[in-house]
Amino acid sequence: MHIYEGHLNSVYTISLNSDGKKLLSTSGDKTVKEWDLESKSAVTYLGHKANVFSAIYSEDFKNIYSSSEDSTIRKWSVNNSLSRECSWEKGRRFDSDHRIHRKLRPRMICGV
Repeated sequence: MHIYEGHLNSVYTISLNSDGKKLLSTSGDKTVKEWDLESKSAVTYLGHKANVFSAIYSEDFKNIYSSSEDSTIRKWSVNNSLSRECSWEKGRRFDSDHRIHRKLRPRMICGV
C-alpha cells in the first residue's frame, strides 16, 4: 500500500482510468492531480479558482475534464497540462453536487 500525498486541502473525488495505471483526484485546494500509480508521481493541473468537485478522462484519454465551484468546466490536455475554460450550465450538465454527468460526451459540454 502507498499513501499518495500532495493535495493541500480535502480530496473530493478520485477516479481510476480504465487500464488501472492512472488515478485522478480533485480537491478543495483548487487542483486536479493525475497520479501515475507505477512511478507514484503526480502532475498537477492548476487553473480553477475554487473547489474542484470532479474530473474524468475523455474517451481517448488525451484530455481531462474537471468541474469546479468556480462555475467552470476545464478541458486539460494530458500531454502538456494546458487548459481551456468551458462554460457552465447549471442543472443541465452537472449533478446536484457539481459532478460532470458521465453519460454526456465532453464535446457536448465544451463545444469541441
